[in-house]
Amino acid sequence: MDRFSIRSDRRQSPLAMSDLEKDLFRRFIGRTAHTVPYDSAGLAALEIGIPGLALHSPPLMSSVLAFAAAHKCADLLDNYEDISRTGEAVLELLTFAETHYRRSVQLAQVDIGDERRRDYVFANAAMMVGYGLASHCVTIRLWQAQGMSPRPSGLRYATLIRASYLAYAGLAFAHGSTEALKAPNVGGFSMLSPIGRQHSPSEDPPAIPVLKADRQHPLYETLRATYQTALLDLRARMNAAREATACREESRKDSSCDWCTCDATLAEMCRILDAIFAGVAVSTSGNAAPKCGWADLSPWLRRFVQQAVASPGQPPIRFLIQNFVHRVPTKFLQMVDRELGGVSSNEAIHADSEPGGLITGTCAATHLALDIFAHWLVLLLLLDEVWWYGPIGEYELEQAITRLRKGRECTQKERRQTAYWPESMRAIYQTL
Repeated sequence: MDRFSIRSDRRQSPLAMSDLEKDLFRRFIGRTAHTVPYDSAGLAALEIGIPGLALHSPPLMSSVLAFAAAHKCADLLDNYEDISRTGEAVLELLTFAETHYRRSVQLAQVDIGDERRRDYVFANAAMMVGYGLASHCVTIRLWQAQGMSPRPSGLRYATLIRASYLAYAGLAFAHGSTEALKAPNVGGFSMLSPIGRQHSPSEDPPAIPVLKADRQHPLYETLRATYQTALLDLRARMNAAREATACREESRKDSSCDWCTCDATLAEMCRILDAIFAGVAVSTSGNAAPKCGWADLSPWLRRFVQQAVASPGQPPIRFLIQNFVHRVPTKFLQMVDRELGGVSSNEAIHADSEPGGLITGTCAATHLALDIFAHWLVLLLLLDEVWWYGPIGEYELEQAITRLRKGRECTQKERRQTAYWPESMRAIYQTL
């Protein structure tokens, strides 16, 4: 088929694989590929295009196998009788998947600077998005099935959502754009590509389409009825914390930059929520696709990545939710990771708190970043039946709420007057 022609590098012969790798590759084509796309073009890309590329690319093949292994883990956890035996099988597959993932990250660095390998880089980034979420989901499910609390793993799952966007936006840089591009390094994990777009507060992000389908989750109507009030409360907390910081004369350059990051991110949160719940089309002057080099990709791969990054048309709700991570400033994810990772100790938090409980100073902005992020995690509750998301939303929301409580984000007076939206929505979710 012409539209799925594979630009194979003749320097690479088809890869030799073990029996397990062959089994997982067949699983990817026959099963995993059918669980991800929402239209025939996406299915063809996953069933034909990406496997064809993978046969000539060790890093892409490693990512494909890692994603397929995570999918097999999910199937095992759906149908187990003995969790001890199943747990051993899942851990073995997860170890296999993580080994291949790390191998892919290492090998992909060679491909990044080679324009002839651009298709492989993009396809690899897309597979990393799926693997990052799926492995996190499976790990949480395994620990829960064993009656144990999952161990915190930072924001790797969120930064991997951004992987395809970084490759997507990096085309302009590769073709001589003067725009400075920088990939996030969150929790010590450097993204697939060393280049990636970072929005400034004044920069228009890609447009978000109107969503008219996939609103059947029982929590959806509750979120739609309450999200606007939640945004007003969130804005009020930001203003109060910023004013307290200004009164203490702590508006240093770094603190001011943190507040700009929160401002830009909150604006993106408003756009995402309006697009999901109010059907508001967000049109900006920004372009989702770089004008330089975009045409150099194979047409089928260009459409596939554009769907995942820019969400044209009327995609499933998961694409709009993922778009938040694509659109926010890189620094925002770094701030959230810092907060969830416990870099700011409780003692430091308390030292920067007013007697009434309101956090001020530089750490106020990082707490506000986590507050915004908690609102996004509420949206992940809507994706609990998507196999590679599953319990991620509920688990990560619980971690964020716990951290915000420790930081005493709100005063006691505020707690009595206004229910905290993420916490309330999580409580309602647990009753459904």
